[in-house]
Amino acid sequence: MNILLDRNSPTPIYIQIRNYLACLIQSDKIANGQKLPSIRAMSTNIGVNKLTVIEAYSLLEADGLIHARPGSGYFVNRTITPNLEPTSRSTFAPSQEVIISQGRGSFFEQYITSIQARRQGGMIEFSSGFPSTTISDNLQRVAKRALVKAGNTFLTEDFPQGQLILRQLIAQM
Repeated sequence: MNILLDRNSPTPIYIQIRNYLACLIQSDKIANGQKLPSIRAMSTNIGVNKLTVIEAYSLLEADGLIHARPGSGYFVNRTITPNLEPTSRSTFAPSQEVIISQGRGSFFEQYITSIQARRQGGMIEFSSGFPSTTISDNLQRVAKRALVKAGNTFLTEDFPQGQLILRQLIAQM
């Protein structure tokens, strides 16, 4: 597979690879279930580091366009997410009320708020640090996007409610 890269572009190479492959997948030029070139083959073919291809494939996986099968490689998903923009507005109906606490107040106040949130229906509550197991597959994609967006600051200590960026991305689901 040949991908023309603009090495002088302000757009990073891994984003160019991701955008090119996403376009091929969404236009059905790469069929559902088809295996993508291996990381080594792709990096050799287009003349980039393997880590660059890994980053591009990770973004495609976070977008829901491909999935990894350990020991087998990356494959195009059968269901395709049409929008790649992580900052897009929610398309779910009805509209959602989103409560993102900024971590203010005592521990007791935050604990009471979390108990009240659990009693309300239709809420995703993360105060325990773990979401409910009934949450859709979209959460996995959102978490991967948050990891990419937050970089190495994601695993640092933060408010008990969790990283603000992850809460904001979840609110857009």
